[in-house]
Amino acid sequence: MKEELVNSERMAAIGRIAAMVGHDLRNPQQGIINHVSIARERLKALPEGAGNRALQNLDAIARQVKYMDKIVSDLQDYARPLKPNLAPTDIRQLIDTTLSTTNIPENIELSSAIPVDFPDVMVDPDLMRRVLTNLITNAVQAMPERGKLIIRAEKKDKDALVSVEDTGIGISEENMAKLFQPLFTTKARGQGLGLAVCKRLVEAHCGIISVESQVGRGSTFTIRIPIVSEVK
Repeated sequence: MKEELVNSERMAAIGRIAAMVGHDLRNPQQGIINHVSIARERLKALPEGAGNRALQNLDAIARQVKYMDKIVSDLQDYARPLKPNLAPTDIRQLIDTTLSTTNIPENIELSSAIPVDFPDVMVDPDLMRRVLTNLITNAVQAMPERGKLIIRAEKKDKDALVSVEDTGIGISEENMAKLFQPLFTTKARGQGLGLAVCKRLVEAHCGIISVESQVGRGSTFTIRIPIVSEVK
Protein backbone atom coordinates (compact mmCIF):
# COMPACT_ATOMS: atom_id res chain seq x y z
CA MET A 1 0.00 0.00 0.00
CA LYS A 2 2.86 2.34 0.77
CA GLU A 3 4.32 1.78 -2.70
CA GLU A 4 0.92 2.42 -4.33
CA LEU A 5 0.57 5.65 -2.34
CA VAL A 6 4.04 6.80 -3.41
CA ASN A 7 3.23 5.99 -7.06
CA SER A 8 -0.10 7.81 -6.80
CA GLU A 9 1.57 10.91 -5.35
CA ARG A 10 4.28 10.75 -8.02
CA MET A 11 1.69 10.54 -10.80
CA ALA A 12 -0.21 13.48 -9.33
CA ALA A 13 3.01 15.52 -9.32
CA ILE A 14 3.77 14.50 -12.92
CA GLY A 15 0.23 15.50 -13.86
CA ARG A 16 0.67 18.98 -12.39
CA ILE A 17 4.03 19.42 -14.12
CA ALA A 18 2.59 18.18 -17.43
CA ALA A 19 -0.26 20.69 -17.22
CA MET A 20 2.15 23.57 -16.56
CA VAL A 21 4.59 22.49 -19.26
CA GLY A 22 1.76 22.04 -21.76
CA HIS A 23 0.39 25.50 -21.08
CA ASP A 24 3.79 27.22 -21.18
CA LEU A 25 4.96 25.45 -24.34
CA ARG A 26 1.85 25.45 -26.48
CA ASN A 27 1.47 29.24 -26.59
CA PRO A 28 4.92 29.82 -28.17
CA GLN A 29 4.43 26.73 -30.34
CA GLN A 30 1.28 28.23 -31.81
CA GLY A 31 3.13 31.49 -32.35
CA ILE A 32 5.87 29.68 -34.27
CA ILE A 33 3.31 27.87 -36.43
CA ASN A 34 1.56 31.18 -37.20
CA HIS A 35 4.82 32.84 -38.24
CA VAL A 36 5.78 29.82 -40.36
CA SER A 37 2.41 29.99 -42.11
CA ILE A 38 2.79 33.72 -42.84
CA ALA A 39 6.35 33.28 -44.10
CA ARG A 40 5.30 30.37 -46.31
CA GLU A 41 2.59 32.46 -47.98
CA ARG A 42 5.03 35.32 -48.62
CA LEU A 43 7.59 32.95 -50.13
CA LYS A 44 4.99 31.43 -52.42
CA ALA A 45 4.37 34.91 -53.83
CA LEU A 46 7.99 35.11 -55.07
CA PRO A 47 8.94 34.12 -58.63
CA GLU A 48 8.76 30.37 -59.16
CA GLY A 49 11.64 28.55 -57.49
CA ALA A 50 13.03 31.61 -55.72
CA GLY A 51 11.90 30.54 -52.26
CA ASN A 52 12.22 26.76 -52.53
CA ARG A 53 15.12 26.41 -50.08
CA ALA A 54 13.43 28.66 -47.55
CA LEU A 55 10.17 26.72 -47.90
CA GLN A 56 12.05 23.49 -47.15
CA ASN A 57 13.49 25.09 -44.02
CA LEU A 58 10.02 26.19 -42.93
CA ASP A 59 8.70 22.68 -43.43
CA ALA A 60 11.53 21.37 -41.23
CA ILE A 61 10.61 23.89 -38.52
CA ALA A 62 6.95 22.84 -38.70
CA ARG A 63 7.92 19.16 -38.31
CA GLN A 64 10.02 19.94 -35.24
CA VAL A 65 7.18 21.92 -33.64
CA LYS A 66 4.81 19.00 -34.33
CA TYR A 67 7.29 16.68 -32.62
CA MET A 68 7.45 19.00 -29.60
CA ASP A 69 3.66 18.98 -29.44
CA LYS A 70 3.69 15.15 -29.45
CA ILE A 71 6.05 15.12 -26.47
CA VAL A 72 3.73 17.39 -24.50
CA SER A 73 0.66 15.37 -25.50
CA ASP A 74 2.31 12.07 -24.51
CA LEU A 75 3.30 13.46 -21.13
CA GLN A 76 -0.19 14.80 -20.47
CA ASP A 77 -1.93 11.65 -21.68
CA TYR A 78 0.22 9.49 -19.45
CA ALA A 79 -0.19 11.62 -16.32
CA ARG A 80 -3.72 13.03 -16.41
CA PRO A 81 -6.89 11.25 -15.26
CA LEU A 82 -8.63 9.69 -18.25
CA LYS A 83 -12.35 9.55 -18.91
CA PRO A 84 -13.04 8.58 -22.51
CA ASN A 85 -15.85 10.39 -24.33
CA LEU A 86 -17.40 7.38 -25.99
CA ALA A 87 -19.16 7.54 -29.34
CA PRO A 88 -20.08 4.98 -32.04
CA THR A 89 -16.98 5.03 -34.24
CA ASP A 90 -16.33 3.67 -37.73
CA ILE A 91 -12.95 1.95 -37.34
CA ARG A 92 -12.25 2.01 -41.09
CA GLN A 93 -12.80 5.77 -41.21
CA LEU A 94 -10.75 6.29 -38.02
CA ILE A 95 -7.80 4.40 -39.52
CA ASP A 96 -8.08 6.26 -42.84
CA THR A 97 -8.13 9.61 -41.04
CA THR A 98 -5.11 8.63 -38.94
CA LEU A 99 -3.15 7.54 -42.00
CA SER A 100 -3.97 10.77 -43.83
CA THR A 101 -2.32 12.81 -41.04
CA THR A 102 0.69 10.50 -40.56
CA ASN A 103 3.81 10.73 -42.69
CA ILE A 104 4.24 7.40 -44.49
CA PRO A 105 7.46 7.45 -46.58
CA GLU A 106 7.35 6.29 -50.18
CA ASN A 107 9.62 3.34 -49.38
CA ILE A 108 6.92 1.86 -47.12
CA GLU A 109 4.30 -0.34 -48.81
CA LEU A 110 0.97 0.28 -47.07
CA SER A 111 -2.00 -2.08 -47.04
CA SER A 112 -5.08 -2.52 -44.90
CA ALA A 113 -7.59 -5.32 -44.41
CA ILE A 114 -10.75 -4.04 -42.77
CA PRO A 115 -14.13 -5.64 -43.54
CA VAL A 116 -16.60 -3.28 -45.19
CA ASP A 117 -19.31 -4.35 -42.75
CA PHE A 118 -17.13 -3.96 -39.65
CA PRO A 119 -19.38 -2.80 -36.79
CA ASP A 120 -19.04 0.60 -35.15
CA VAL A 121 -17.11 0.46 -31.88
CA MET A 122 -17.86 2.54 -28.79
CA VAL A 123 -14.60 4.41 -28.25
CA ASP A 124 -13.26 7.91 -27.79
CA PRO A 125 -12.16 8.70 -31.39
CA ASP A 126 -9.53 11.25 -30.33
CA LEU A 127 -7.89 8.91 -27.83
CA MET A 128 -7.91 5.95 -30.21
CA ARG A 129 -6.46 8.14 -32.96
CA ARG A 130 -3.58 8.93 -30.60
CA VAL A 131 -3.01 5.21 -30.06
CA LEU A 132 -3.02 4.45 -33.78
CA THR A 133 -0.77 7.41 -34.58
CA ASN A 134 1.83 6.22 -32.07
CA LEU A 135 1.72 2.62 -33.30
CA ILE A 136 1.92 3.58 -36.99
CA THR A 137 4.75 6.04 -36.33
CA ASN A 138 6.70 3.38 -34.42
CA ALA A 139 6.14 0.89 -37.24
CA VAL A 140 7.46 3.35 -39.83
CA GLN A 141 10.51 4.13 -37.69
CA ALA A 142 11.23 0.39 -37.43
CA MET A 143 11.63 0.26 -41.24
CA PRO A 144 14.26 2.92 -42.06
CA GLU A 145 15.18 1.36 -45.41
CA ARG A 146 11.93 -0.11 -46.71
CA GLY A 147 9.20 -2.49 -45.65
CA LYS A 148 5.51 -3.26 -45.42
CA LEU A 149 2.96 -1.70 -43.07
CA ILE A 150 -0.21 -3.74 -42.70
CA ILE A 151 -3.25 -2.67 -40.70
CA ARG A 152 -5.97 -5.19 -39.97
CA ALA A 153 -9.27 -5.22 -38.10
CA GLU A 154 -11.39 -8.21 -37.16
CA LYS A 155 -14.28 -9.04 -34.87
CA LYS A 156 -13.68 -11.76 -32.31
CA ASP A 157 -16.53 -12.67 -29.97
CA LYS A 158 -17.63 -9.34 -28.46
CA ASP A 159 -14.33 -7.60 -29.14
CA ALA A 160 -12.74 -5.60 -31.93
CA LEU A 161 -9.12 -6.42 -32.75
CA VAL A 162 -7.02 -3.85 -34.59
CA SER A 163 -3.44 -4.75 -35.45
CA VAL A 164 -0.52 -2.71 -36.80
CA GLU A 165 2.11 -4.94 -38.39
CA ASP A 166 5.52 -4.01 -39.78
CA THR A 167 8.36 -5.92 -41.44
CA GLY A 168 11.00 -3.95 -39.60
CA ILE A 169 13.92 -4.63 -37.29
CA GLY A 170 11.84 -6.37 -34.61
CA ILE A 171 12.22 -6.27 -30.84
CA SER A 172 14.67 -8.31 -28.80
CA GLU A 173 13.37 -10.70 -26.16
CA GLU A 174 15.22 -8.69 -23.53
CA ASN A 175 13.28 -5.53 -24.42
CA MET A 176 9.85 -7.12 -24.87
CA ALA A 177 9.09 -7.09 -21.13
CA LYS A 178 10.02 -3.41 -20.83
CA LEU A 179 8.16 -2.09 -23.89
CA PHE A 180 5.18 -0.53 -22.13
CA GLN A 181 7.14 0.87 -19.20
CA PRO A 182 7.28 4.68 -19.08
CA LEU A 183 10.63 6.26 -19.99
CA PHE A 184 11.96 3.06 -21.61
CA THR A 185 13.20 3.58 -25.14
CA THR A 186 15.78 2.11 -27.51
CA LYS A 187 15.67 5.16 -29.78
CA ALA A 188 18.35 7.83 -29.89
CA ARG A 189 15.53 10.36 -30.02
CA GLY A 190 12.56 9.70 -27.81
CA GLN A 191 11.20 9.94 -24.28
CA GLY A 192 9.86 6.41 -23.91
CA LEU A 193 6.28 7.52 -23.37
CA GLY A 194 4.63 6.54 -26.66
CA LEU A 195 3.85 2.88 -25.89
CA ALA A 196 3.15 3.60 -22.22
CA VAL A 197 0.57 6.13 -23.38
CA CYS A 198 -0.92 3.61 -25.83
CA LYS A 199 -1.31 1.07 -23.03
CA ARG A 200 -2.96 3.60 -20.74
CA LEU A 201 -5.38 4.84 -23.40
CA VAL A 202 -6.38 1.32 -24.44
CA GLU A 203 -6.88 0.24 -20.82
CA ALA A 204 -9.08 3.32 -20.31
CA HIS A 205 -11.41 1.62 -22.83
CA CYS A 206 -11.32 -1.64 -20.81
CA GLY A 207 -9.08 -3.07 -23.51
CA ILE A 208 -5.64 -4.62 -23.77
CA ILE A 209 -2.67 -4.10 -26.06
CA SER A 210 -0.23 -6.88 -26.91
CA VAL A 211 2.80 -7.39 -29.13
CA GLU A 212 4.42 -10.20 -31.06
CA SER A 213 7.85 -9.69 -32.56
CA GLN A 214 10.85 -11.42 -34.11
CA VAL A 215 14.21 -9.73 -34.49
CA GLY A 216 14.85 -9.04 -38.16
CA ARG A 217 11.31 -9.96 -39.21
CA GLY A 218 9.08 -7.30 -37.69
CA SER A 219 6.45 -6.68 -35.04
CA THR A 220 2.69 -6.76 -34.68
CA PHE A 221 0.90 -4.66 -32.08
CA THR A 222 -2.72 -5.64 -31.44
CA ILE A 223 -5.39 -3.60 -29.69
CA ARG A 224 -8.32 -5.55 -28.30
CA ILE A 225 -11.30 -3.55 -27.07
CA PRO A 226 -14.95 -4.37 -26.38
CA ILE A 227 -17.23 -3.41 -29.28
CA VAL A 228 -19.75 -2.20 -26.71
CA SER A 229 -17.49 -0.59 -24.15
CA GLU A 230 -17.83 -1.30 -20.45
CA VAL A 231 -16.34 2.09 -19.54
CA LYS A 232 -18.52 3.88 -17.00
